[in-house]
Amino acid sequence: MFLEIVLIKVIYMNDVLKIVLIRVYADLSNPGYYSVIHRDNCITILPVVEKNSLETIPSFMDPGRIIDKCSGKPLEYYYKFSKFNPKAIHNDPRIDLGFYTEEARSNRLPYTKMSRETIILFMSGLAKYPENIWFASKKEFRKILREIRSKNLMGIYIIGGIVLNKVLKIESSDWNKTFEEIPVLMYSPHYYRKNNKNTVAFIGKGFYINPPLKIATLTTDSFKITRDLIELINRENVYKLIKQNFRKTSIIETKRDIFEKTLGSRIDYV
Repeated sequence: MFLEIVLIKVIYMNDVLKIVLIRVYADLSNPGYYSVIHRDNCITILPVVEKNSLETIPSFMDPGRIIDKCSGKPLEYYYKFSKFNPKAIHNDPRIDLGFYTEEARSNRLPYTKMSRETIILFMSGLAKYPENIWFASKKEFRKILREIRSKNLMGIYIIGGIVLNKVLKIESSDWNKTFEEIPVLMYSPHYYRKNNKNTVAFIGKGFYINPPLKIATLTTDSFKITRDLIELINRENVYKLIKQNFRKTSIIETKRDIFEKTLGSRIDYV
């Protein structure tokens, strides 16, 4: 109930919203291609491959035990051409559970400046693949990737987000105490790493953008930006985002009516 009150305050009372955008899930470096838009517009989100050594692989990080809601296949089906061996996937953020975690040292999000009214928007690469691409050889797969990129069938989308309630810094020795306070963080991949587990957790109310909002098309040599993105964060911030290859933004202020116009009708709260 408290989060819903905060959400109403953020969306409907304030003239200005504070938002931050961050790129998550599969990309061109890990595993080497984007997540999947199926013909019926169902979206299969592919987390990046976990490259850190783990103490154990829980079921929610095992691509062989996660069933894709679009196809009914194990998620490992979509990692057959990955650049890295997908024994485990970094299944984070968890929009369905209302949290996102990252290494404390990474500073991918300006967490010291983020307050409860901040809205985190998650960007992800999505692509419209031919249905038979997953039966191709690795050589054929790379050729098809080039073809769909030349046809403007790959892009960056806003796929969901979190209305922030709390930012929590977790030291490696504090995880058990943290679970007592916030049990869902038991699903953070960072807890299962063998080495450094110092983590920052962003906790709040999750929502999906349905359908995902396209903010850029990946062309053969650059990005083609959509008007929606320009309206949402303004041209100056768009230029900064392009320079960072759509990795992240600083905290951006946008007007409530612009946010509602761009994303409001697409938001499905968890």
